[in-house]
Amino acid sequence: MTVEGHRVAAQSMAEATHGQPLDPVTVDDLQRGRQHQRPGNPPVVVFDALGGDFVQVVLDTIAPRGRLVSFGASAGQEIQINIQVLYRKMISLLGYGGIMLTPEERRPGLEAALEALRSGALRVRIDEVLPLEDVNDAFERLVGRRVQGKLLLGLR
Repeated sequence: MTVEGHRVAAQSMAEATHGQPLDPVTVDDLQRGRQHQRPGNPPVVVFDALGGDFVQVVLDTIAPRGRLVSFGASAGQEIQINIQVLYRKMISLLGYGGIMLTPEERRPGLEAALEALRSGALRVRIDEVLPLEDVNDAFERLVGRRVQGKLLLGLR
């Protein structure tokens, strides 16, 4: 996600949750969602960068009146959902497409995100810094979804 994307996601999260703290939900939580509902604590807001088959799992798992914010489709652009789940649970489906923003619209968000990064208010989780010669391992880890945070390549 870009710096602008982080700012917009944070703003969207604050708006979507009305400032209430979130209990993070992982993809594994969602994949198990049909068999293992999080008792008494289903997710209220889900930020989905995956799309594909994960969308129906999110709809099945999310709380009634929950919000699904879609901002990517790395698992697939086409989806098939049970529309009754969407409307019966009164789920809001929102989209974010930063590519539509003009440079003038991006500038304030970029400046705010960079300031948040500088001040420590925005933290980027680094999984590991690998030597440049391990670039193939880095790609394998990314493709295998075995990364928690950012994976960096050292240039020295």
